[in-house]
Amino acid sequence: MDRCSISSLLCTALVCTTIVPAGAREARASVVINEISAGASERLVDWSQPDAPRIGSGVPWQSPLFDDATWPRAPGGFDFGEGAGRTHVYTQMYKRACSLYLRQAFVVAPGDAPPTNRVFLSIAYDDGFIAYLNGRQVATRNLGRSPAFAYCDQPAYNATEAGVTNGIDLGAAGALLVPGTNVLALQAHNLRSNDTDFTIIADLILDGTPPRVLVAHTNEWACSVGVAEPSGGLTDHAVSGSEFLDWIELCNTGATPVSLDGWALTDEADEPLKWRFPAVTLTAGEYLVVLCSEHNRADVTSRTFHTGFKLDADGEYVALRDGSGVVRDEFTDGYPPQSAFHSYGRLEGTDAWRYLPTPTPGGPNAAGTALEAMVAVPEFSTPGGFKHGIVGLFLTCATSNAIIRYTLDGSEPRENTGMLYTGPLFMTNTSIFRARAFRTNWVPSRVSTRSYLYNVSDTARQLPVISLAGDPRYSLYEPYGIMAVQGGWRSNDIFWHPAVETDYNNMIMRGRAFERPATFELFVGGTNTAAQTDCGIRVSGSHYSRTRYGRGDDWITPYNLRNKVSLRLYFRGSYGLDELEYPLFAPSHVERFSVLTLRGMYGGRNPFIKDELVRRLHIAMGHVGAHGSFVHIYLNGNWKGYYNLCERLDEHFYRSWYDSTNDWDVFHIRAFRSGNAVAWNHLFDLVNTLPFGVLSNYHAVADLMDMENYVDYLLVNVYAAATDWPHNNFDAARERVPGAKFRFYVWDADSTFSSLGLDTIGTKLNTNSYPLANLFIHLTNSPEFRLLFADRIQKHFFNGGALAMESVSNQVEALRAIMAPQIKLVYNEIFNYALFANWMAQRPGIIFPHFTAAGLWPGVRAPEFNVHGGEVPRNFVCAITNVNATGTVYYTVDGSDPRLPGGAVAGTAYSGPLVLAMPTLVKARVLADGVWSPLAEASFMVRTPLAVTEVMHDPPGGGDYEFIEVKNIGTEALDLSEIAFDEGITFAFKDGAVTTLAAGACAVVARNTTAFAARY
Repeated sequence: MDRCSISSLLCTALVCTTIVPAGAREARASVVINEISAGASERLVDWSQPDAPRIGSGVPWQSPLFDDATWPRAPGGFDFGEGAGRTHVYTQMYKRACSLYLRQAFVVAPGDAPPTNRVFLSIAYDDGFIAYLNGRQVATRNLGRSPAFAYCDQPAYNATEAGVTNGIDLGAAGALLVPGTNVLALQAHNLRSNDTDFTIIADLILDGTPPRVLVAHTNEWACSVGVAEPSGGLTDHAVSGSEFLDWIELCNTGATPVSLDGWALTDEADEPLKWRFPAVTLTAGEYLVVLCSEHNRADVTSRTFHTGFKLDADGEYVALRDGSGVVRDEFTDGYPPQSAFHSYGRLEGTDAWRYLPTPTPGGPNAAGTALEAMVAVPEFSTPGGFKHGIVGLFLTCATSNAIIRYTLDGSEPRENTGMLYTGPLFMTNTSIFRARAFRTNWVPSRVSTRSYLYNVSDTARQLPVISLAGDPRYSLYEPYGIMAVQGGWRSNDIFWHPAVETDYNNMIMRGRAFERPATFELFVGGTNTAAQTDCGIRVSGSHYSRTRYGRGDDWITPYNLRNKVSLRLYFRGSYGLDELEYPLFAPSHVERFSVLTLRGMYGGRNPFIKDELVRRLHIAMGHVGAHGSFVHIYLNGNWKGYYNLCERLDEHFYRSWYDSTNDWDVFHIRAFRSGNAVAWNHLFDLVNTLPFGVLSNYHAVADLMDMENYVDYLLVNVYAAATDWPHNNFDAARERVPGAKFRFYVWDADSTFSSLGLDTIGTKLNTNSYPLANLFIHLTNSPEFRLLFADRIQKHFFNGGALAMESVSNQVEALRAIMAPQIKLVYNEIFNYALFANWMAQRPGIIFPHFTAAGLWPGVRAPEFNVHGGEVPRNFVCAITNVNATGTVYYTVDGSDPRLPGGAVAGTAYSGPLVLAMPTLVKARVLADGVWSPLAEASFMVRTPLAVTEVMHDPPGGGDYEFIEVKNIGTEALDLSEIAFDEGITFAFKDGAVTTLAAGACAVVARNTTAFAARY
């Protein structure tokens, strides 16, 4: 069989134009906004017809009515890595897509298909598929329960080799075929996008004597590689991947061409020319679609345009202006809320706007199925929260003649499901109400959810409470939810395995294809709702955890803790808010979140603080880390116990914490979550080839990674004796800008505080080929690195450092105060404090010999200060003591190191106490017999007798009359030359007219000295 290689099977919906005859156009003037789509989602599935799930709007790709004219054609079968097909799709699919969509039309003449004859699908596949006949799903393998819905990026559940052709009886011809044109549609899925083989070879056969081939696999098929969904919305894969994009359609309703050069679209009235058109002309009757993606691109040749803004699904102002800034069309008060399953357009020949189930980007709007408006969201008379006694509830809808349906089991109300609201409702126990309003020929309202939680103890309410609601069948459990499990078996009664290809376990699957919609409500301090939005929900956890998760309703009883599934929440505009905005982790300055993780830690119910403690210790060492807290979780009204709520280490996290708008390389354990490995590989190329006895080589690597961060990251894991590390559970990230460095971040530190005597350096870091250990093994050949390691030990284990006993104890006590009552409440157990008490007392003494043996802790000890920093009086006498038998103390007071890189002396030899008149950072080392001690440093905040005694802010006449008065409240003259304001206002006294202030005297810092003198 000849093999055919095709250059492109990508069928990406883009901008299209259509010209309608002049006689069909109305006489309205010039160019107008004709249709919009906002809030389109390639993830929200419409299950209103359970046998025909679909996403987006328009004609679904498997329907006989779908227009596949733009899809490439190629002969079947399709494969790579197997050699059985005619069309090789390796280039199109490998590492790009795990699915391929195929359509084949065929004709059945009247009488050619006896209604009782059987129709068979003869198919070889690797690894899964869904087959449709005339839009009806007729067969599914390795893609879940039928009727199944599989996203374009959803991998097959199980591996199937293509060596066997399967004959599948689809049913009687009378129920499947129609006289005339029929369509066989297939979506074939691989085990993963980087799988090395793939096959789909299918024939459709009508049984008879002889059997008749209705569709031969060797025919020409319409085909589309699944880099994006094949229907439901507009995409531009080269720019926005598989995301469905918002769009605005323009139409030239006039009789002459119009140049759009310099015209503009905007979604802000005060920025009227936000996005300008290039030199493009719209001919009479022509339509033009502009994608609203925020990517700000324009390709005149392909007529592909991306605005610099997105559209708001809740409705917003939009305007079209011509080159002179004159409004040509606008939504003065904003367009109304939008639906993920409809567009919003003008009825042809009128100014009436309607919701359109079948969008027509680039063509006339179809009025036949237009819907009048969207029904208003139902309102609840009683806010969600903690309740007791009998509570009444009224549901109302602002749309006249609308009916309201509600559910209590987490499912979404539909026109034919849920209970009809007819009057007041009364509650006496925990209830999750989900309500939706309907009106004939209107778009149904969005679903509104409220959680009413009963019998929540005062102890439980000491923690924030999160209530999550989701459809039991489609979001949470069997057959389609994130925790759905069908069949399979467990080895050792623990590890789940499939037994046959119809078995699946969504909890072991990863990625956006296994995210489902849910509602998030947060209750804080025993109050009503503090925050609420719809979100996406996924199962979270390592492969180790996922294969062990059980399926059961009891997540609390100790012997059922494998049922306690960790979860992840995604806040996206396609569900609700783009981000959750709430101060979850005060005093953290980050209050906007796109992703949150709910860690169940089923293996560590008591003390339950290990991971949180290690992350907090690393943060206390001066580094960015994932902040966390503790919460109780309700799932569809069922209490699931306490969880550790924390940030997730992804690109959004790093952008938030580093105030960045750039892309990031984000490495997690063994792969990059975002970005690429170019800088990472360059780092390791240097590490693996350079001799680190050469100082410049060490600096070359230090230019690529934050050495202090790396050492501190190692120290906290060594102190906590992380056992599932460094081969696992580590994260690193780097901003993708010149000069940026990789930093390391604590994650999943549950496997800590359990092996008190562990020699982490000797048995983990020095005997491991994984990246973290590889770095360590090479870098310890550098004297600079070894001394830096000693410096960080000195900083963190002594004088109140983050790993000093008193500091760790304070962290443990703070967490014990939070969790001890909760552990008592849920398990009737005493918080396991003894674990940490023994650890804090013994672990430092165990690991210091390990430091010494590894050459990371020298025999020369650091000098000591008579007071180790802090607030001191003016002219404080600072003494430095050499605690070694020999050697000289060298110090600096300007923040520099008294030792130069390479070992030369840079500081001043200590000869007597220092008198500190100003805030000073003192750094000191001992040099004994050519060996430098670790660095001792102390920051002294000298009390300066300078007080702000008067402030004039926002005075009459304007800012020129503002001033601040200061006074020397001391008993002697004060040198101001080293004093400055650096927050709120910026002023250094050394640059002013007064640099010395007598005792009791005042000085004024004025914004405008001339204005000040004239008025005062």
